[in-house]
Amino acid sequence: MSRLVDLEHSLTGFSESIPSRVFRFPILFDDPLARAAIDEYITTLRNSAVYLPDNVEYVAKANGLENSSVIKKSLASCRQLVVGISFLAGMPFMLPLDPRYVNP
Repeated sequence: MSRLVDLEHSLTGFSESIPSRVFRFPILFDDPLARAAIDEYITTLRNSAVYLPDNVEYVAKANGLENSSVIKKSLASCRQLVVGISFLAGMPFMLPLDPRYVNP
C-alpha cells in the first residue's frame, strides 16, 4: 500500500482527458407514479425502513442536511458526474461537479 501511496504522490501535471459524454435527463420528485409504487411497496413488501416513505428526505438526513430541498437543488441545478451504475434498476452513483454542492 505504501508503494501505491508513493506512486500517487509522484504524479504531477496529469493532463490526460477522459472520454465522456453529456446526457440530459428530466428529474421528477414525488411524481404520482413513483408515489404509487412506493405506497404499494410499503403496503405489500415492507412497511418500515429508514428510507421510507421519502428516500430523498432520507438522503438529506443521512448527509446531515435539514431537509430534502438541498438535495433537490443539487440534482436540478448542478451538473453531476456519474461514477458508477447501481444494481438497483440501473440507478447512477453521481457526484456534483460544482464543489459548492458537496456536503461538507
